[in-house]
Amino acid sequence: MAYAAQGQPDLAEVAQRWAAERTGMLARMGGARRELSVAVSVEASVTAPLMTAAALRLLTLLGVLPDGMAREDLTVLLPEDGLAGAGALRQLGLAFGEGDRLRTLTPVREHIAASHPPAPADLDQAISHYAQLAALTGDQVGTSDGARAAARLQAETGNIAAMLERAAVDQRTRELADAVYGLAEYWRFTGFTQPALVTIAEAAIQAHGTPFQQARTWRALGDLAHGRSDYDGARAQFERALPLFQQAGSVVGEANCIRGLGDIARDRSDHDGAGTHYEQALQLYQRVGSVLGEANCIEGLGNIALARSDHDGARTRYEQALPLYQRAADVLGEANCLRRLSNITPTRSNHDSAQTSQERPTAG
Repeated sequence: MAYAAQGQPDLAEVAQRWAAERTGMLARMGGARRELSVAVSVEASVTAPLMTAAALRLLTLLGVLPDGMAREDLTVLLPEDGLAGAGALRQLGLAFGEGDRLRTLTPVREHIAASHPPAPADLDQAISHYAQLAALTGDQVGTSDGARAAARLQAETGNIAAMLERAAVDQRTRELADAVYGLAEYWRFTGFTQPALVTIAEAAIQAHGTPFQQARTWRALGDLAHGRSDYDGARAQFERALPLFQQAGSVVGEANCIRGLGDIARDRSDHDGAGTHYEQALQLYQRVGSVLGEANCIEGLGNIALARSDHDGARTRYEQALPLYQRAADVLGEANCLRRLSNITPTRSNHDSAQTSQERPTAG
């Protein structure tokens, strides 16, 4: 009531408003319940003189964002109204600051979501924003900026899930597929999981997505399963995606799936099967000029040679892959090749020394 009184000359009008609105709410809702006081209080603030169009517009978005809104997103989602609206909502007590975020209490948010949905254009922009955030930021996890990217996605977990569920309902499969692809990287590196979201997104993409969108999603889920040592699940996803990539004419996608099958075979110590898959994928990568894909396959062949104690063959493969990783600016791949080369050299040197000692004539 105190917030509703702001901007009023005295409490008489506030008392009249309270009596009128409470009576109306009672008539509509059929009695006094706990949520009634929340609804009446929120509506009193929503209709208070200090409520502005900018603040109400922001409040309707906060109603559908369970994690609130980061300060950096205020000016992205509402370039003209975000900052001014946030100030008015704080003054009215409908929102509060928590770190760098603007939040609402759960009962307030639930009432606003039910009674004051955002304008279609604002909701559309919010769906696109959080889908893009998932796609682009998720792809940064595992890079030099990965810690910041993971923290950003963790803070937006509820918002991203809520907006992607709406994207699924609206059959916005392009944004949904891109978002799942990014999130799969985030989940793979952090161990976090959102199975309900995966189920919803997978069903929507299966029903309404293009072959390429489906293939990209299944492949991302295959990488996720492989990263968690679910080899059967990963193989099923790669085999599911492979013909769709071929149907869509994506040579790189086809090669990625074949290489993924090679990785699974290698992890199961099926060196012959792994080598066959790597050779097949290598030809496809070379056909389209994918330097990073080529490097990955050559390194994989080097790993097979090393597992077979073929040190010369492994060294040759790693030396071939190293400049390709450097061209692709893949620091991790470059580091792996250098590490393995350094491990091979002393092992090989010790072996040569031992062989030389055995060949020396003994005295006497």
